[in-house]
Amino acid sequence: MGIEYDLATYDAARSFVVREDREAAFSEAVVQQFWYDHAVAAGPVETLEGHQVEVLSPGWWNHCAVPDFQGAQLRFNGTLFTGDVEIHLEHAAWYQHGHHQDGRYNNVLLHVLLHPPADGKARVETAAGQALPHLCLDSLCRIEQQQLKPLADVETAPELAPRSHGSCNRFIADGQPEILTDFLRLSGDWRLLNKTRYVQERIKAVGANQATYELIARALGYRQFVDNFERIARALPYDRAVQMAHQEPFLLEAALLFLAGLLPYPDEGGAPIPPHAERLVALRAQHFPQMRPLALDWKVAGVRPNNYPGRRLAGLAALVGRTSRQGLVQGLDRFWKEEERPVALRRAFEALFPTAMGFWANHYRIDRPAMKSRTAPVGNGRIRSIIGNVFVPLAFARARSSGQRSWEEQILDFYHRLPMEPDNGIYKRMLPRVLGDHAHRIGFQSQQGILQLHEDWCKSNPSCKDCALLAYLDAQARRDAT
Repeated sequence: MGIEYDLATYDAARSFVVREDREAAFSEAVVQQFWYDHAVAAGPVETLEGHQVEVLSPGWWNHCAVPDFQGAQLRFNGTLFTGDVEIHLEHAAWYQHGHHQDGRYNNVLLHVLLHPPADGKARVETAAGQALPHLCLDSLCRIEQQQLKPLADVETAPELAPRSHGSCNRFIADGQPEILTDFLRLSGDWRLLNKTRYVQERIKAVGANQATYELIARALGYRQFVDNFERIARALPYDRAVQMAHQEPFLLEAALLFLAGLLPYPDEGGAPIPPHAERLVALRAQHFPQMRPLALDWKVAGVRPNNYPGRRLAGLAALVGRTSRQGLVQGLDRFWKEEERPVALRRAFEALFPTAMGFWANHYRIDRPAMKSRTAPVGNGRIRSIIGNVFVPLAFARARSSGQRSWEEQILDFYHRLPMEPDNGIYKRMLPRVLGDHAHRIGFQSQQGILQLHEDWCKSNPSCKDCALLAYLDAQARRDAT
């Protein structure tokens, strides 16, 4: 649950004062929690520049290196705007963090501060040259220092707060959960169709094997690395990757790691590198000495060791090698034809991926000591994601292109029976928003439906104001009642 604040001193003008020790080291996360808890959402407040602002929704709390809150709905001087909000303790942090040179912050509408500048004036601009208004919390809210300290897990706690429930959650309270669950399944099928159309377009552009190779690479990229992995897959096309896999067992791994800039350069007199790294460096020097690495940025802060890019690229190399004789697409088609039972088919797909063997079983970087535990380069959760987000849309695209209706039905049945993939940030905040206290484990189809619901309806309208989906769901409820 969110932190409880002492709002007893709210006066008629909704203005109250922050009490805190300036020497206390409050983190921005604490102030973000306060903003998320709708502490200034009760009515219009005034910015330093004299604008009247009403906070209809604080936006979606984002924990990555982009604006702190996205999709906030703010009424400025009576006009409604949707955009981002950035939180800082002091206004100078905008420039200290480089936001004035970062285009990702061009959609920021409001700069929220805990402390006002000493002279009461502040000016910051986006990379597009747009000056931003400032809202100072210490002139709006009374916060006891001890109330800010107990903030626990800012990654998950906000998504559990009852205040984060969406308006559609009322169907749960009214005893009509099927109104929502039926729509989530419908949304999940719609999401599959959208992915299928993209796969069809990519197959038409580059061929089925290359399209599948790129999609698997993206799925292995893990959040911020998806574009890097796709660039690697396009720089080293599938046909060349298969040639390398046939030529020498570790040649493809060496090429992928070198392109990524993750293969070490041994320096004379430098620290020794593991024997596996020496083998890969030697293969690179022998077979493609003229190859140059791509200019890729690997920001691994916050990434778990098991998800490091080197391990995932090794997993991609192993998967291509295992399917190189038939080809990726032909090999996957064979499984669909030979196994109709959904559970057995899923097990067959899972067996394509490498197990915890060799160097990467207990290493997360090629130039680091071994880990204590042994894990496969691609975990079970990521494998489930690839099956549902790559293998299923690929098969559906091919079944539709060939007019095989029975295959379409088999694919849909398989899709509807798939277990959930691992949670992501969007799903974590959407599940309680939609299902509230009745949130429970659901299947892959409904999980995809929740993600699609966010994309189509909730992302741009977190306050649920005038949401057209609610009108549709109300109509469904009335129809079901007759």
